[in-house]
Amino acid sequence: YKGVAGEIQVAGQPITQEINLEASYDTSWYDSTKDSFVITRGSQLAGLAVLVNGINSDALSFEGKTITLANDISLNEKECDWLPIGTYENQFKGNFDGNNHTISNLLLNRVEDERNIPVLGLFGYISKSTLKNITIEGNINGKTYVGALAGTSSDSNIENCTNKADVSANNSLGGLIGQVYRTNIKNCTN
Repeated sequence: YKGVAGEIQVAGQPITQEINLEASYDTSWYDSTKDSFVITRGSQLAGLAVLVNGINSDALSFEGKTITLANDISLNEKECDWLPIGTYENQFKGNFDGNNHTISNLLLNRVEDERNIPVLGLFGYISKSTLKNITIEGNINGKTYVGALAGTSSDSNIENCTNKADVSANNSLGGLIGQVYRTNIKNCTN
């Protein structure tokens, strides 16, 4: 996200988002003609957030597409200002299979954040998605709708996921998911 700036919509209101990270993102793995993708590095995972949130182009929901982790991913200190994958207006609608791998060092501290991003986790907002076989480790701290896996989940399926992260919020907090609507959660631990 080196010097990325963009505007996202939250509840119909624009929020200008500037992210100044030393970390880079990688979207080179994305091919619009394909339905399945494999992610191997933190920069590719950050690229997923950029694509879904529409930071550099039109937002992509990934509806009907599957992303699979090939290995454990440790988000290093340079990637600590994590941008959650999906917003209220640009929801992640794909399938994400962690393939029994761990995403570690997920760090979010947005309690005093002026951007006031209302959905925090690896994913911000998911809808009509399946997230499965993922373990999250890290430290997530925010104002509202905070969970290690997703800030908000609607009409989705969460299977075989584990939260090992410390999660805190002022309200609407969950170990895995901060806010849940019509979501099936099966074989998950916190």
